[in-house]
Amino acid sequence: MKKLTRLAAILASTAILFSAISCKNDDSGGGGEESGSSIEKNADGTTTLKINENDTSSGFVSAFAADGTTATINTANVSDYLGSGYLDNPGKVVYSVNSEKEQDVKIQIRYAHWGWSYQIKAAYVQINGENCDDDDEILYGNWTGKSLSLSNTITVSLKAGDNQICLLPVPKGKELPKYDETKGFGVKYPNGEQDEASAEAAAGNTVAGKYLSDGMIPNLDYISITGNGIKNGSGQSANYYQIKTSVNNEAYGSIEFSPEQDSYVEGTEVTVTATPKAGYIFDSWCGTNIDTTGSFKVKVDSDKTFKANFIPVSFDKTSELAGLEGYASVCDDSGSTYTITGGFGGDEITISSYAELLLNKSKISGNEPAIIKICERISSAEWLGTDDYNKELSSLIARGKEENEAKFILKNRSFHFDVGSNKTLVGESGKDYGFKNINVKISGSNVIVKNLHFGDVIGEDYFGGSGNDAMSIKGGEHVWIDHCEFSSSLTPVEVDGTAIEFSKHNFEVDLEGENCTEEEKWTKDFYDGLLDISETSRFISVSNSYFHDHWKACLCGGSNDNASSQPQGSLVRLTMYNNYFEKIHARQPLFRFGKAHIYSSYLKGLGDSSSGIEVRAESRVYVDNVYFEDINSNKIVGCWNSSKGLGAGKWTVKGCEGASISGDAGFTPPYTWTKTSASDSKTKLPTSAGISK
Repeated sequence: MKKLTRLAAILASTAILFSAISCKNDDSGGGGEESGSSIEKNADGTTTLKINENDTSSGFVSAFAADGTTATINTANVSDYLGSGYLDNPGKVVYSVNSEKEQDVKIQIRYAHWGWSYQIKAAYVQINGENCDDDDEILYGNWTGKSLSLSNTITVSLKAGDNQICLLPVPKGKELPKYDETKGFGVKYPNGEQDEASAEAAAGNTVAGKYLSDGMIPNLDYISITGNGIKNGSGQSANYYQIKTSVNNEAYGSIEFSPEQDSYVEGTEVTVTATPKAGYIFDSWCGTNIDTTGSFKVKVDSDKTFKANFIPVSFDKTSELAGLEGYASVCDDSGSTYTITGGFGGDEITISSYAELLLNKSKISGNEPAIIKICERISSAEWLGTDDYNKELSSLIARGKEENEAKFILKNRSFHFDVGSNKTLVGESGKDYGFKNINVKISGSNVIVKNLHFGDVIGEDYFGGSGNDAMSIKGGEHVWIDHCEFSSSLTPVEVDGTAIEFSKHNFEVDLEGENCTEEEKWTKDFYDGLLDISETSRFISVSNSYFHDHWKACLCGGSNDNASSQPQGSLVRLTMYNNYFEKIHARQPLFRFGKAHIYSSYLKGLGDSSSGIEVRAESRVYVDNVYFEDINSNKIVGCWNSSKGLGAGKWTVKGCEGASISGDAGFTPPYTWTKTSASDSKTKLPTSAGISK
């Protein structure tokens, strides 16, 4: 055994429950069987104990999700599970197991895992507070389809008497070994090289990448332990708690502990110290126990989480962050401060064309600090006449497209590029620089975007583009968007502004039950969003920006209005202030699951066809000093569409004009902010919002 890094510890409460033996003769017949554990006598005289979920009369103690809440039990998609179902992606599972003597035992899990065949879900085992994390002590789970499968088998040591066995996820991004037949452990992709290539292509997006952990325990049906005289435990005398830590940038500093252990017996006093590297200083803490100094002592009476933030010594907060307020300036719901630095201190990269954008895509999507200066309004149409364009044109014609139609398609095809961590994207004040029909996708943390124009991204599938929204933030954290412009057109046009006639092209339209014509539906969906913020995106501020001439402007918290998206969407924390929305039909914004604060802004719609701020799917929105004009009186702030199986959102309205006070969001933003009255916002924002003059 070797020590697991603090980043691997998972925040959860470890409530210890006493248990008694509950026996069952087999594990065969799936859903609906009584919960419990199964004890089998083997031919060699050993005992195999199988423990499933949520039965405190067996060796099961507790299970928690990654956010510390109780893990859910799922009965959908698969059958033949032991007991009442299976644990759905738990973040921590605790068992109590009794051994008749000190001995090595074999452990295996049965799991149900689907999604992408190249994902790796892997679990560490912790015995009595000590981690087992050598390569041959990790339980691996690759995609199985909608079925149950057994993991590899590992060997660990138990003491005589009761033992606490805990499963913890291998942290996302940890490199894992490829399967070795002679050693009997490692990653075994079901489709071999095909999955390896898929994982490599998906790195930085939906999964961690080839041979890298996905950061989750596999959906868990049961754990089995085989040894001499193995049975359910009766509890334990000590509670073990963990400390989870992280830093905003590992190149800036680290965290040390004294004493350093995998877990701590309740009551242990631990000294936590943030140590900056040369050229950096400690800035602030985020997490369970906030302290203003770089070192403090804490008595471990529960699981703890700490994050240390470091910044460059030369970073001037006053000048670099002038005007920043809101969630981008904090790092938790308690309002602990966070200093966003963007690409400060990194290389400066100047981009003036689509070709230069392609040349620098890897630098922009990477995590090294960089300041990206955009010096033109770069259009997707710049790919016309390139070798790639000519190859695709020939391909479309060969597949039966008329030449003129093929050129129409390729002329208007959208593209995208990814923005990684520690980046500043900036244009020149007063210049209409930015991107046209190019989707900017932010997935990194510590990102600043200023003085740029985004828009005209054609999302219509007919063109086969890779872009949907003008800007999308998926998984981004601590992002500040300031003095930007977002726009498209209220009627579909080509990239050069030429009007498009619906009847002249073979556009396929799914009305999806809407009461409108196919052309009306196509017009609504030709462009997707201007700024969409979803999934695990957190701590975002959008300020002094101009949104105009668009159907559906901003979708926040996820696009699937069902319970399965709530765990991710509920993380979203968004502040929007000093923004001007003009000639927008809907989503100003539409919010699901998370929390938002919208203040000192001006929304000027298109009359009864425009809706304002929609608060759906148990989200919480605090609306403060906003001026509403020319918006449907029944759809200014509120919930006017239901979400599947979920309650309406809640909202607070204060100091607004054009909207009455209603509801209670149930929260107050955890930071201070500078208000401008609704009427003053109406007066000043039409000339001040958008690219700096």
